Amino acid sequence: MTFVAEDDVWVAPRAGGRAWRLSSLQLPARNPRFSPDGQNLAWSVVQGSAPEAVTSAVDGGGFRRL
Repeated sequence: MTFVAEDDVWVAPRAGGRAWRLSSLQLPARNPRFSPDGQNLAWSVVQGSAPEAVTSAVDGGGFRRL
């Protein structure tokens, strides 16, 4: 499961348990979505008035702006 809190993207197990922060861009995150294989997440951030797309592996390891 994924959700946005404190302007960051978080991931948590569906069965319950501890959630972990996936992003820390210090920009408002919106609309996180899993890739079809469940290995990656994509979301948008807003910097100024222009939205940007961001992606990251679910297990962490950094993110990249598209």
